[in-house]
Amino acid sequence: MRALRAACREHGLGLVVDIVPNHLGVDSAAANPWWWDALRRGPESPYFSFFDFDTSPANGADGKIVLPVLGSPDAVDDLVVVDPSRTDSGEAELHYFEHRFPIAPGTADIAPGTGGGTAREVHARQHYRLVHWREPLLGYRRFFTVTGLAGVRQEDPNVFDAMHAEVRRWCSEDLVDGIRVDHPDGLADPVGYTRRLRELVGDRWLLLEKILSPGTGSVPPEVLDPAMGVDGTTGYDALRLIDHLLVDARGEAHLSALAAQYSGGFGDDAQVHAQSAAIKRQIVAEDLAPELGRLVRAVRAEGWVQSESSARPVGSVGGDVSDKRYDDDDTTDSDAQLRETLISVIALTPFYRADYPVLRGTLPALLDVLRRERPERTAALQLISRALACGGEASARLAQVTGAATAKAEEDRLFYRLGRLVSLNEVGGSPGRMGLSVDAFHLTMAERAAAMPGTMTALSTHDTKRGEDVRARISVLSQVPDEWADFVAEVFATYPPPAEDAGYFLLQVIVGVWPTAEGSAAGQSELAGSASSSPAADASALRPRLHAYADKAMREAAVHTTWTDQDADFESAVHRWIDDLIDSGSGLVGGFVERIAPAGRDNSLLAKAVQLLSPAFRTSTRAPRCGKTRSSTPTIGGSWTTAPCGPGRSPASGIPSSLWCARSCGYAATTPTRWRVDRTCRSLFTVRPPPTWWRSCVHWARPVPLV
Repeated sequence: MRALRAACREHGLGLVVDIVPNHLGVDSAAANPWWWDALRRGPESPYFSFFDFDTSPANGADGKIVLPVLGSPDAVDDLVVVDPSRTDSGEAELHYFEHRFPIAPGTADIAPGTGGGTAREVHARQHYRLVHWREPLLGYRRFFTVTGLAGVRQEDPNVFDAMHAEVRRWCSEDLVDGIRVDHPDGLADPVGYTRRLRELVGDRWLLLEKILSPGTGSVPPEVLDPAMGVDGTTGYDALRLIDHLLVDARGEAHLSALAAQYSGGFGDDAQVHAQSAAIKRQIVAEDLAPELGRLVRAVRAEGWVQSESSARPVGSVGGDVSDKRYDDDDTTDSDAQLRETLISVIALTPFYRADYPVLRGTLPALLDVLRRERPERTAALQLISRALACGGEASARLAQVTGAATAKAEEDRLFYRLGRLVSLNEVGGSPGRMGLSVDAFHLTMAERAAAMPGTMTALSTHDTKRGEDVRARISVLSQVPDEWADFVAEVFATYPPPAEDAGYFLLQVIVGVWPTAEGSAAGQSELAGSASSSPAADASALRPRLHAYADKAMREAAVHTTWTDQDADFESAVHRWIDDLIDSGSGLVGGFVERIAPAGRDNSLLAKAVQLLSPAFRTSTRAPRCGKTRSSTPTIGGSWTTAPCGPGRSPASGIPSSLWCARSCGYAATTPTRWRVDRTCRSLFTVRPPPTWWRSCVHWARPVPLV
C-alpha cells in the first residue's frame, strides 16, 4: 500500500479504497478465521458476536447456526470426520465433499475404540447444523440471497473497530485520499455507521454505493440523507439522468406498443411498479423466507413489549385500532397473517429502506393505507406499528429485508423482463419513464451541485448491466421506432426465437453490441479479444459471450429458466437462435446496426461529455473508444471503477469566483463555456477541461438527433 501510494503521488493521482462493511465471505469456512472460530466454539468465541447469527430457539434448528450446504435432505450420511493428521488446521474436521467445517473441542474423539461416534453423531454435537440447501432455514443474515456472504454486526463498536483496523492504519499513515463504502443499505444502522466512519477518516473523500430510488408519480426521488455525513454516492443517480437525456420521448408510444406485443406489457410506470410489488412479494415469501421468519419473531417480541408500556404507542396507525390480541392458541393463524402483512409492507415500500431520517413518515403513511385497504389486518398492523415504534431489532430487520427484496426483485429480476427500452433497465434506473428534458436535467444538476458537490458521476461500473456505449446505441431505438418495429418483425419472421419476450429483450442487446464496419476496420473490437478485419468475423467471435449473456439474462428473469431450476432445452434453443442470427442473419442484423451506429456513437460522446462536464467527480471504467461496445459482467465487458482525487480535501475548495457560470446555475464554467462535440473521440478528449476544475457548465448539451 505504501508503494502504491508513492507511485500514485509521483503521477499526481489520489488513492480511493473500496470497503465492504456489510458482509464477509464464508463460502469456504476455513478461509475466514473469524467464521471458523465462531462455528467451532460457538458463543464462547470472541468472534461469535461479530456475525449476525440467528440462534433463537425458534429458528427451526433448535437454536443452532443453520448452514444450507447439503445436496439432499439425507446427505448428513455423506459427512466424514477427518483425523487431525490429515487436516490443514491440525484438528479434527467435518468434511462434506470439498466443504470443510470445524469440530468443537471434545466432541469427536476418533481414536480407535474410544466411542467417538459416527459422523452424523459428531455433527449433532456441533454449534451448527448442516441442512439441505433448498430448506427455508438459515442461521445468519446474508447479502441478499447469497449464502456465501455472511452479514456483520457493524452496530457493535467492538466489531466496527476490528473491521476497520486497516482503514484506521491507512488514514493514520495518510495512505488513502478517499473511502468508497459498498452496500450500506444492508447494515442495521447505516446512518450511525457512516457517522463513525466519518470520525475515523476525517475530511477524506467518503462515498456510498447507494441506490437512490427514482421515485414514482406521487413519491419524489430519494435524496441522500444529510445525516450520514458523506460526500455523495458512487453515481447511479447521475447515470439514470444521463441515460434518460439520450432518449427521444417521442418514441415512447410506439415502443410501448411493441413492448405490449412482445413482452406482455407496455413497460410504463404503472406496469413497472405493479410488477415490482408482485415480484417483491414472491421474493420475500420464497427466497427470503428465513429473513422473513426472523422479522416476524422480532415484531412479535417487540410489539408486545411496546403494547405493555403504552395503550396507544407512538407510530401506531390512526383511526379506530382494534384491541384484538394474538392469543397463544391462535399463533399459527396470527403468524400467517403477520407474515402476509409484513410482505405487503415490504412490497409497497417505494425505497430500498424507509428508515432514513429524511424519509421519516413513509412507514406510518404506508401502514395507514394498508389499514384502510385491508381492515381485517388491523391487529397485525397494530403489532407492526408498536414494534417499529421501539426503534429496535424489528425496525432494523424490516429495513434490511426491504432492501434485499427490492434489489432482487428489480435489479436482478424485473429489469431482465422489461423489454420496452432495455438501455433504461439499469441499476438505480427508472425504465417506466422515457426521456428527460434538457431544462429538467440542468435544474437537477444544479440542485445536485448545491447539495452534493463532492458526489460522483458514473456511466459504467462493475455492477452496470450493460456498458455505457451499449446503452447509448440501444437508446437510438427511441428515435427510429418505426424502423425498429419493421426490423424486429423481419427478424422474428425469418429467425423465430424460442420465446418472443426473451427474443425481444435479447435482440436489443445484440443490436447494442453488434460490431460495425468502422470498428472492425480500426481494429477496435474488444469483444473478439483481438483485432479483426470484418463485422462478420467479430460477430462470430462474439458468439460465446452472447451465449453466456443470454444464460445470465434468462435465468435472472426467471420466466423460462432459473439459476436453481435450469431448463437446458430452452437455453439451448436460445443459443441456436443466436447462432442463426450470427451465421445466417448477419446481413440483416448488420444492416440495421450500420444504420443506427453513427447516432449511437454520437450518443456515447454526448453522454461522456455531459459526464465530464457535470458537477462532481467523474469516474470512468476503462475509457470507451468509438466503435467499442460492452455489456455487463460476466457477459460482455465490465471492470472496476476508478476515480481521480483532486487537490485538497474539499471538492468545492479553490474554485475562483470568476469561473462560476454567469447563468448562476451552480456550475463552474469551462473555457470556452460552449464547445462543439465533434464526431471523433480525439476532438472530445483533447479539449476537455483541466482535471483540477471540479464542476463544469453543460448548458450547451442537447440530445443528438439521428436525422
